[in-house]
Amino acid sequence: SQPRYYTSYDVSEHNYAEDLWVSIFDCVLNLTPLIYFENGQETYPLLEAAGTDITRWFKRGINNEITIRTHIHPLSNIEVPMVPPPYLRLLHVPPTGPISTWRNNFKTPWWQDPAYVSGKLSARP
Repeated sequence: SQPRYYTSYDVSEHNYAEDLWVSIFDCVLNLTPLIYFENGQETYPLLEAAGTDITRWFKRGINNEITIRTHIHPLSNIEVPMVPPPYLRLLHVPPTGPISTWRNNFKTPWWQDPAYVSGKLSARP
């Protein structure tokens, strides 16, 4: 079937926890079910970004795969995931150091999971 197209305005109308959409590159994601089941500090960046484009958090990897941006940590000189400031964590992003509370019981990170894709982002306003 044909993908459904949404404008950035359409995405912006879904801007709260009970109805949360974001766009990444040309995809529109409905993260409402994710936020419903995941509640914690790792979801705060998503709640704050509800209804917006969060492409700046990601990069295209091999085979056009969407991956989280990274940077070199100024103190450790180690490449670490770039988490949107002022937050220290983002759901499904590995922590920068050892931590016993990180849950890695997911198969696919939410930004790569086709179950959350609602459609494509239209180039038209």
